[in-house]
Amino acid sequence: MYTHRRKLLKHYCEIKIFKSEKQLFQIKIHRYQRYMNCFMMIMKMFVRQRNVGFNQNN
Repeated sequence: MYTHRRKLLKHYCEIKIFKSEKQLFQIKIHRYQRYMNCFMMIMKMFVRQRNVGFNQNN
């Protein structure tokens, strides 16, 4: 009975750890996607400004 309970407890802890790791991973992916979106927007703006400047010079 005692060893069985310990085994269950260990299993439960492993599941909890796995779930929290999964959540952390999802949060990291979400942050990374948000960061990439910002980066792409900045790059688009930068390219647009360069194109405008280039057109004005000619």
